[in-house]
Amino acid sequence: MKKILFPATNRNHLARQQILLNKLKEHFEVHIATYGEKEMSMTEVAVDITNKFKKGLDTIKPDLVLIRGDRFELLPCAMLSTYDGYKVAQIEAGDLSGIIDNKVRYAISHLSDIHFATNQESEERLKKMGFNQVYNYGSLDIEYTLKVSEEASNSVLESSVRPFIMVLWHNVPDEDEKPLQEALEVFKEKYDIIGLKGNRDYGIASSYKEEYKPKEFINLLAHASCLIGNSSAGIKEASILGTPVVDIGSRQMNRLKPKNVFWAGWDKYAIQLAIYKQLHNRYEPDYTYYNPKCSDLIVKTFLDFF
Repeated sequence: MKKILFPATNRNHLARQQILLNKLKEHFEVHIATYGEKEMSMTEVAVDITNKFKKGLDTIKPDLVLIRGDRFELLPCAMLSTYDGYKVAQIEAGDLSGIIDNKVRYAISHLSDIHFATNQESEERLKKMGFNQVYNYGSLDIEYTLKVSEEASNSVLESSVRPFIMVLWHNVPDEDEKPLQEALEVFKEKYDIIGLKGNRDYGIASSYKEEYKPKEFINLLAHASCLIGNSSAGIKEASILGTPVVDIGSRQMNRLKPKNVFWAGWDKYAIQLAIYKQLHNRYEPDYTYYNPKCSDLIVKTFLDFF
């Protein structure tokens, strides 16, 4: 039986791929290499994960390594896999986002043999770059969101009897939280603010500390009056739920945006105006990133590949 190795550096990312991983297990020997968040710089994490992942490669000797997206921790995994002669497949290839993510994503793309795009624009971009095995099968995040949105517990909503705004902000250099925090002040009289802990990229800790399990997060997102921040969850998961989103800063500014997303840059008053606009909207599901057979098509591609 062929072996597939999936490096997972974030529990939320792992959960969103679980439908695919379970289906892959029906045909392949699937190994999940987990790596938890570290209180270290990006450079230190890259060095640390390189040594650990190399041991995993040498032990498992996979037939293929499956890489998700553009996380900086995964670039060393893709490099080692290529150097050791293992085939690499990339999920969420071809997107444009912002900051360092684009460089990491396309470095992984050039190291990969199979590219799974989430939308037509990314598919066309990859083909123009000269890649041959390119497949637009939609987003696994959307597939996961649709599956669990009705199953998630309502317990996390009991603490908020008023309408609420979700904030998910991942710190990036040269964009402190001050404009965001100032913009939110005027909404606190009528809305609860649920601030979720962001990641520690660039070694900058999030001012918000709340954390939820993946299913609880989807349930919150489905009931939020608006999501504010710079997470790809606003671009993808929120789009299929119809949740209004105000995307701020540079982190996602170049990503293909569904109709539920309003980009507001990084200015207090622009953010406030965008929030006012979005609080009066509720959107129909957007299918920019949707394919009803996402996991099945990826499994079939691997079966044909081998």
